Amino acid sequence: MEHPSSGNGVEGVVRRDPSTGQVKITGRVTGLGFEPQKIMWRAAAPVTRGIGFAGSGYPYPNKEIAYANTPNAGVVESTDGSFQIDLKGIPAGYYVGLGSTYVPPLVEFLSVTKAGKRFSTALWCNDTAAPYRWSAGAPATLRPQIDTEEATGRAMYYFGREQLPLFENQEAQLRAKGYPGDMTGRGWPEAEDRKPWSRVTAPA
Repeated sequence: MEHPSSGNGVEGVVRRDPSTGQVKITGRVTGLGFEPQKIMWRAAAPVTRGIGFAGSGYPYPNKEIAYANTPNAGVVESTDGSFQIDLKGIPAGYYVGLGSTYVPPLVEFLSVTKAGKRFSTALWCNDTAAPYRWSAGAPATLRPQIDTEEATGRAMYYFGREQLPLFENQEAQLRAKGYPGDMTGRGWPEAEDRKPWSRVTAPA
């Protein structure tokens, strides 16, 4: 899984290994040209994973907590601004503005040349860290869908329910509105799942 990303004076390709969760970013800081430079980078700590769904995957409440003791940090001695970095996992998102603005997973760069020229920028890794797991302001990419008069607010379980078919059982509904995964990506529920008992013989 990979996708290109670019920012103000930086460009790269973000690759994620689904089996291990490792994230590799290859790119170049273009803000200082092709000069030799020291590139210091850091990103928020990886998404939290608890033993239960509740409390796992939420964004950090602020930047200070998101970056405290993060394993996602390092230095690259580059001859031309290019870099290759490995993250321990997809960085978590965090909030700014007293919880009103969601900052998606990103990597911050600070490049310094031998002559003392400095350039700082950031590269976005993804629109969200863990999908559907935010406690305050919605991500900017989803705001046009959520923050409207017709929207159901931040309770994403009910979002888009008008477009769903009529379900004949609770399991089909839960699968349709479940956490994004391979099955939901293939278009669940299918006809068979909407009527799971249709081929079961009646009790004698």
